[in-house]
Amino acid sequence: MANKWEGFERRKFKRAKVNFIITYQVEKPLKAEVKIDSKEINALLLDLSECGIAISTTENIPMSTRLLIKLILVDYTTEDKDDRIKTREVRGEVRDNTPDKAGRRRIGISFTDLSDEVRQVITEFVKRTTR
Repeated sequence: MANKWEGFERRKFKRAKVNFIITYQVEKPLKAEVKIDSKEINALLLDLSECGIAISTTENIPMSTRLLIKLILVDYTTEDKDDRIKTREVRGEVRDNTPDKAGRRRIGISFTDLSDEVRQVITEFVKRTTR
C-alpha cells in the first residue's frame, strides 16, 4: 500500500537542501545522561527554512534543548561578492533527534526568537537556492 503522504509537502515553509558547516552550543549547561558542555560544536547543516534547520552531528542532543547557532550562509547565486556570505546567530530548540546509519544524529531544530532581519536573510537565501 502506498504512503498517502508520498509526494505531498506538509511543511509550511520551503526548505533549501544545503551542505554547510555550522557551529552550535547549548545555551546553558545541560544536565542529562551525557553532559554537553557549553563549548562550540561543529555540525553539518542539512537543510534550512525560515522556521528551522536540520543538522547532522555526533552529539546526542536531548529534545527541548535550547541551542545558540552560528549560521554562515554562502550564496553563490549572487554576483555581489560583498553580499555572498552572511553570518547570523540564531536561537533554536531541538524538536527531533534521529540516529542515522552512519552513527550520527539528524537533529531537527525549530528557531525561536528570530528577528525580522534574520528571517528576511534566511527567506531570501532559501528563495535564491531553491529556484
